[in-house]
Amino acid sequence: MFRYSRPLRAAQSGLVGLTVPKSLVLGLSVCLALSVGGATMLVGCNAGGNSQEMVFKVNDSTVTKGQLDKKSAQLMSLMNFMMPEGDNKNQQLTDLFNQMAAESLMFDAFVQQAATKHDLKISEKEVDEVFKAHSQKFDSLDTFKNYLNQMKLTEAEFKEQLKTELLKEKLIAQIAGDSVEVGEKQALQYYQGHIKEFKIPEQVRARHILKRLDVAKLEEDYKQKNPKASEDDLKQYIQGRAAKKEQEAVAVLEKIKETPQQFDQLAKSESEDPISAKQGGDLGYFSKEQMVPTFSTAAFTTAPGKLYPNVVKSRFGYHVIEVLDKKPARTLPFSEVKPQIQDKLAHETKVNLFRDWFAKQKAEASIEYGDKYQDILKPPGVAGLQEASPEKTTKAETPAKP
Repeated sequence: MFRYSRPLRAAQSGLVGLTVPKSLVLGLSVCLALSVGGATMLVGCNAGGNSQEMVFKVNDSTVTKGQLDKKSAQLMSLMNFMMPEGDNKNQQLTDLFNQMAAESLMFDAFVQQAATKHDLKISEKEVDEVFKAHSQKFDSLDTFKNYLNQMKLTEAEFKEQLKTELLKEKLIAQIAGDSVEVGEKQALQYYQGHIKEFKIPEQVRARHILKRLDVAKLEEDYKQKNPKASEDDLKQYIQGRAAKKEQEAVAVLEKIKETPQQFDQLAKSESEDPISAKQGGDLGYFSKEQMVPTFSTAAFTTAPGKLYPNVVKSRFGYHVIEVLDKKPARTLPFSEVKPQIQDKLAHETKVNLFRDWFAKQKAEASIEYGDKYQDILKPPGVAGLQEASPEKTTKAETPAKP
């Protein structure tokens, strides 16, 4: 579904769900679509590993356990990044990540083989230009580096993945020709048939100062330092820390009430939200559902230019909130969203073409599996690798059309 990205600063402040810049999505969703219908986040496709145990061999390309483990760990990191409170450690999810990782690695092997066959090359200059463009989509270089760290990617690995993505673009250009171009008429038809997707709810622009209270971490640290402490002792400790943080937030609020011009400076010096603090606490525009309920209630009931009169408690701690602006609900005009619609439809065409191309490559390839991996990489209901024959080499009976 077509959606505008949420504010990255607010997302990384922990208040809203994460959405990375759209440019980071293109390309890799082709890989993940082969497994789960099109996940749209960026992870490395060519990461290495230490273990040399063979998972599978496709034509002359071998994928090792180290590569599979690395890729699967990146997918797990991605899930944790998107849903930090989700249950991402169960075995079923781990198996799914392994299947997705295997499909992605096999897909990239075919891309590299096709690139060699068709003499497709990517220069270092091309990679550097795309790398720079990606990094500039984030609020700062530190934010970008933090993202790479959380995705378990080094800069070199990320650049290698970008190289593969650029190869895919050149390869799809050969496969598709002009078929991925989306004209204005097609985009308008999509717009008219999906008008609800372009309705933007009321939005608020606000800034905040946070006194963070991470109860889970406090409990963990306390139990490690005081293994014999009772639950009452723990409860009293947490209540004490909460009271201290609340007092700190109240003190900041009183300072701002006395001198409203201090907000920007106090946000930079006092806020425990490191991302928004650099921006004077500014979170950009957001809708009600993009923030935690207590924060949204305060922000949407406060007039622009006004300070919410009380400290606001959320699961992140205690907030001092000032509303800067409000935008009424509206429907985005076609002229504003036409480029995004054309990108979306072109991207979907590429995914479908690559899916068919991938199926054809698998059908025609010589695929050999390591003994440990033949069964686990193809569970029911998931588009996994082809089953191995007794000789460990498999070909699909009916090749998909290119």
